[in-house]
Amino acid sequence: MYTNQVENILKEKVENMSLNELKELALKALMAREKAKLRKQKFDKNKRKEKLSKNEI
Repeated sequence: MYTNQVENILKEKVENMSLNELKELALKALMAREKAKLRKQKFDKNKRKEKLSKNEI
């Protein structure tokens, strides 16, 4: 499927959603974004630790 087709399908679905469904969708998106930030922070922290431990050897 082309990007425009997918975009149009999603627009249509969103237009047909109720306000509560839209709020729930937005909340899920925010939660996913925050989880991704936390995973990245943890990954970066582990990379720094790994780099420091390599420098000590």
